[in-house]
Amino acid sequence: MESIITTLLDNDHYKLQMAAAMYHLHGDVEGEYAYTLRTPGIDLSGIIDDLREQFEALAELRYQPAELKWLYEKARVPAEFIEGVLKGKIFDPQTIKIEKSTRESGLTLTVNGPIHLATFAEIYALSLISELYFKQQYGSEFHNVERELFGQVETQVKKIKELQITHPEVPFVFSEFGTRRRFSAKLQAEVHDLLQAELPTALIGTSNLHLAYDRNITSVGTVAHEWFMLYQGIVHPADSQKKGIEDWLEYYRGWNAIMLTDTLGSDKWARDFTPESAQILRGLRHDSADPYQWAEKSIARYEELGIDPLEKTLLFSDNLTLEKAFKLSQTFYTKVGVSSGIGTSLSNPETVLKNGTVHKALSQVIKLVAVNGRPVAKLSDDVAKAQCPKSENHLEYMKYVAREL
Repeated sequence: MESIITTLLDNDHYKLQMAAAMYHLHGDVEGEYAYTLRTPGIDLSGIIDDLREQFEALAELRYQPAELKWLYEKARVPAEFIEGVLKGKIFDPQTIKIEKSTRESGLTLTVNGPIHLATFAEIYALSLISELYFKQQYGSEFHNVERELFGQVETQVKKIKELQITHPEVPFVFSEFGTRRRFSAKLQAEVHDLLQAELPTALIGTSNLHLAYDRNITSVGTVAHEWFMLYQGIVHPADSQKKGIEDWLEYYRGWNAIMLTDTLGSDKWARDFTPESAQILRGLRHDSADPYQWAEKSIARYEELGIDPLEKTLLFSDNLTLEKAFKLSQTFYTKVGVSSGIGTSLSNPETVLKNGTVHKALSQVIKLVAVNGRPVAKLSDDVAKAQCPKSENHLEYMKYVAREL
């Protein structure tokens, strides 16, 4: 089978930023990641052999000298990480286990190893699983469906251009975040080109390093939940979020400083969000629960701390479409800086196909589940997203931590 991923740059920016910090601060820490398919009624067992083959090909790839130079100069990946890690072999196939499962999904995928290497598998695995599944599902119609999905995005873009004309006062900006659940690498690239051509003032970046490198656009990324989950395995869990903030700000000296607030829930974040970190951080990212309520609470928190919210940015990134993102900008731009990261609705939009079937992206994640053998949890502001696959007791303990400590 032809390789889907042909360059290691076909990954999200935040992965390299986090991996570099992990390497510098926690190079001896072991991490375990596991795949979860949230969409019911999907059987992935038929793609297992192809998925293994894709990872074997991926393990043979190396960053090219020109790519490494670009990562240092444009993506600001630290030199020590490039020299110590990226110039070598990134994947050991033995650390990635892909097996048939009795679960409904028919697939288990786990990754074990030094956390700064194990973290790399997430985006590659999710994008590969998605594309392989839809190729199997649609067969000879795959490219026709690809065209229909592109047409759906064209409709979204047309609507936004109309909104920009009727509401020129709204400073609407967004980045493309579509790698992890994309229908195909080809569709993501074509959609990106469409956005760059039709919405040149609104599109300010992409999370995908290869697209940024190849299209000469800014690569963007923020800190993910796994950064804070990592600290549950190395400090007291009650201190995990605060220590994660401190270490990130120390390592990057305040650069790349927009952070998720919902790893242990927004109430716990508010307690850990000190005046000092609030001043240094450029902003906050939304990833669960009602975005309007979250924004109002975030604005109020800044005001409590004596900080002008207009000096900060709220980045929305939960299940957005272009239109939803525009409406959020329209609502809050006079109160706070606003940006959005838009993913699945651009790279794999839900739509009714010409044959009458409803196409939906797979709802799937790969999350950190253990650090040095200790279970870790993500609580979220959305109860349905809470998870701790390794220990129900630890999940309940972390809920206590989030409420009380």
